[in-house]
Amino acid sequence: HLARVENLAAVPLVAEALPALARAYRRGVDSAEYRETAARYGDFLTGYLHRWGYYDLFLIGSDGEILFTVKHESDFATNLLHGPYRHSGLARVFRAAVRQMETGNSKFAYYPPSREAAGFVAVPVLHHGRLVGVVALQFDIEAFYRVVGDLTGLGDSGEVVVGDEVDGRILITAPLRHDPNAAFQRTVGQAGGAALPIRAAARGTSGMGEMVDWRGRPVLAVWQYLPALDWGMVVKIDADEVYGRWQGLQKEMMALFSAALIIACLLIYLFARLRSQSLERLTAFARSWRPGASTAELDALTGIGNEVGVLARSLGGTIEGIEAAQREQQRLNEALAEQNRRLDALVAERTARLRAVLEHAADGIVVADRAGVIRQANPALARIFGYDDAAAMVGMELTELMPEAYRARLQERAGQEALPPVDLAVELEGRRRTGESVPLEIRVTEMEVGGERLYLGMVRDISARRRLEEEQRRLAAAVEHAEDAIFVTDADGVIRYANPAYERLSGYSAGELLGRTPAMVKSGEMSRAFYRKMWPTILAGRRWRAEFVNKRKDGTRYEVDQSISPIKDDAGRLVGFVSVQRDITDEKKQREQLEHTQRLESLGVLAGGIAHDFNNLLTAIMGNAALARMRLDTTHPAVKMLDHVEQASERAAALCKQMLAYSGKGKFVVEAVDLSALVEEMTSLLQVSISKSVVLRLDLSRQLPPIEADVAQMQQVVMNLVINASEAIGEKSGVITIHTGAIEVDQAYIETTYLQDRIQPGRFVVLEVSDTGCGMDEETQKRIFDPFFTTKFTGRGLGMSAILGIVRGHHGAIKLYSEPGKGTTFKLLFPCAALDPTAGSAARAATASGEGMAQGSGTVLVVDDEETIRVTAAAMLEDVGFTVLTAADGAEGVELFRAHHEEIRAVLLDMTMPRMNGEEAFREMRLIDPTVRVVLSSGYNEQEATSHFAGKGLAGFIQKPYAPEALQQKMVAIAMAGADGA
Repeated sequence: HLARVENLAAVPLVAEALPALARAYRRGVDSAEYRETAARYGDFLTGYLHRWGYYDLFLIGSDGEILFTVKHESDFATNLLHGPYRHSGLARVFRAAVRQMETGNSKFAYYPPSREAAGFVAVPVLHHGRLVGVVALQFDIEAFYRVVGDLTGLGDSGEVVVGDEVDGRILITAPLRHDPNAAFQRTVGQAGGAALPIRAAARGTSGMGEMVDWRGRPVLAVWQYLPALDWGMVVKIDADEVYGRWQGLQKEMMALFSAALIIACLLIYLFARLRSQSLERLTAFARSWRPGASTAELDALTGIGNEVGVLARSLGGTIEGIEAAQREQQRLNEALAEQNRRLDALVAERTARLRAVLEHAADGIVVADRAGVIRQANPALARIFGYDDAAAMVGMELTELMPEAYRARLQERAGQEALPPVDLAVELEGRRRTGESVPLEIRVTEMEVGGERLYLGMVRDISARRRLEEEQRRLAAAVEHAEDAIFVTDADGVIRYANPAYERLSGYSAGELLGRTPAMVKSGEMSRAFYRKMWPTILAGRRWRAEFVNKRKDGTRYEVDQSISPIKDDAGRLVGFVSVQRDITDEKKQREQLEHTQRLESLGVLAGGIAHDFNNLLTAIMGNAALARMRLDTTHPAVKMLDHVEQASERAAALCKQMLAYSGKGKFVVEAVDLSALVEEMTSLLQVSISKSVVLRLDLSRQLPPIEADVAQMQQVVMNLVINASEAIGEKSGVITIHTGAIEVDQAYIETTYLQDRIQPGRFVVLEVSDTGCGMDEETQKRIFDPFFTTKFTGRGLGMSAILGIVRGHHGAIKLYSEPGKGTTFKLLFPCAALDPTAGSAARAATASGEGMAQGSGTVLVVDDEETIRVTAAAMLEDVGFTVLTAADGAEGVELFRAHHEEIRAVLLDMTMPRMNGEEAFREMRLIDPTVRVVLSSGYNEQEATSHFAGKGLAGFIQKPYAPEALQQKMVAIAMAGADGA
């Protein structure tokens, strides 16, 4: 049976089944995962049980949980260390298998789940050198009873008695010939001689003899200790049956002998006179004969031919029968003596073997008496506690080797009069000779030797095991709680372990992953060349790291930064791989979004720089064209040509405005704007700008907070969005909806918008334009704000990129919703302003109703690094009465101002110049004359250009390109205001 259970444990399917069942067991025995796993291995285990005729088969986890049984009795899904059957024979063999890592068996004892006596064999199951559980077999008690009940050769009264010493009495453990219901029901006391054979056998001794059995009858008995079961066995037969024949033969012989004597006496009496001498000789022989004496005298008488001879021959036959019986008895005595000699030799051999085991055992073995005094110790025990010789420990008290808590318990037990049986298994701290603590695993059993109660202890130093367990716990906890996904495969790539992070990442449960390969998460996006390079690398035992695109259980893609490292055994052989994955899906999205944003910003800077330079050129072109037309008669042929020049320049200036709008540096006239009112004012214009098959719907809030915005640019945004929506609908019928409102925006919402880094949570005004057109796919949405990108064949402008620039310049954000075939919605967010929305309208009205331009006087200094602009601006200003000084850069301008500051009434200052820029020149001029009136000129918008001059006394700003009237009006107003102040 021990060999059979070891063969079962060596089957790879069993080592595979234990961890699989343990994982499924944690999901619950009623879970689909457990039922599927149990069915996968159940057929093999059930077939094995029936093939070899066992009662039940158990798979037990290393923590004591019964993971699987064939019978599914009440012991299934209980714990053998803490559950209701922790004191059963199954629990004992499980603990022995786990702690001693060897095969063992239990006694037959009553087992409640089976409702009858049961015996067990168990063996630990190792997988790659690691304990994964225990497999156990339960004997069929009926098969055992059939073996014990075989009474062949024991006659009519023979009987086999098997028993165990329990609580001072002998418990009969198998049916008796004379009491078939005795198994585990009948007990026999130890008083008197009735229980002597079974008592001696149960305590480990063997022997034979004639005595009285449990029925009170004399028997011939042989008794033997059964170490495998820790039971005693007695084989006996009634003495009456053994000696029945011999006694009958003796009685028959005595009767025959008596009859012969009587006959002889009669013959002697009848023929005394005739045969007196022969009869006297025969009578004398009969009276003097003893067993073993010579029969020569009788032999001489048998030759007589008369009645004396017949009588002598009869007496000789009787004597021969007696002597034959004596020889048979002698033979039996010699056979019994030979058997005793063989038993003595066997005892001596086993004693020597036991002594060798004690001397060479790796675990410490100690025998102590009730007072806790050590009677015997082996060398391993001496090594554990730091003593040079085991003999030095004999006579010591156990308390010297134990912590205080266990000292008190041992002393309490030593003081009891009647000690109950002990079967104690415990882990505790021992104390070495040096005082150093050592973790121990101790099993203590009480025994009785020669009528004396002793303790037998098995002691094991578990320091290395404790360290290994602690390291394993730390490693397991680190892997289980790691944020990175980790899985381990065997050398064939089959997954044997996956941590919770990998379950979350892949979407598969551990039960779905184990036993399968990582190919289950392949997305198909990795090339064959990639795998052809990967596999040779890892199979050669080298580390591989790369980015993988995988597929979750729900079909979604995810990207990981994955490293695959080899696992090798002590011999350097490749036994598996460990993979560590970091999810970089969001990281790559953020990286792509950042790169897209940076690309747009770079293009914006480029567009702004180009627009600035073009504005410088256009200032000269438009200014000179305007001056030339002013100096010519309206009938002059060149006037028409100059008009064409001005028209082309204005178109070029409009393109520059779009470029500046895209870069967020367009010209702003900031005022408080009511978006609802602005859209209503544009309704007629919007209606004529869209297809007649499209319906325009307005959903405008009447209590809308104002925003700080440039009206013209807001109108451009609304117009562009509506026209784009109409073109998306095409010639089909459709609806365009314009919605305004106010919402509270938090950080989470901001992160879903474009330009998210430019706004903060708070209250925003919403402008939303929706259409029922063709919609956009994901790729189009990614590029919709790129410059010059269009979905129309006729698109040549900045389009949505200009809208993005305008929104960026107004510190807003954009949110886009679109789906192919279902339409598109652009939602624009602008921060609320505290300004009065009527102020802007009043200001525009006042400007529109202003009076004509006045004439200027005095000197104006023009500082610009472009000669054409200097010349053109000087001509424009001289036309209205100014005297003009010009400087080619900031340094020259400062020197001219230093020399003429008393006569200079205003300065027209460019922003970007070599040697000294506008900001530095302004600062130097203010040091010379703090009251200097400076108008800043730039191709960028006012907010961008004047941001460095805030609060420093800048008199005004004019954006390039400017018309003569605009420059003249601005400079006259600034110069005159300075003169009035003076």
